[in-house]
Amino acid sequence: MEQERELTLDDLGQQDIRPATGAERITAIKAIVDNQQFACIDGALIDLYSASLIAQIYDNLNPENQIKYSGFTAPKMGEIAFKLISK
Repeated sequence: MEQERELTLDDLGQQDIRPATGAERITAIKAIVDNQQFACIDGALIDLYSASLIAQIYDNLNPENQIKYSGFTAPKMGEIAFKLISK
């Protein structure tokens, strides 16, 4: 019987994107939506649904809050976005 092993990013053909700035992080998230393809950002796999939600939240914030929001890691941005839609 073959032993199951955990999938890695290499198995999925992905590499971890570690954006240096918030603007780069938002660009990477919006690229997920444009390409309709998941990606690994800040150590977490971000799917199309999550990326779309994060981008919509970001686009509807005022410039001051956009700067604050984009400063979070991608997983934290997703967590905040899902809390906002559950209200």
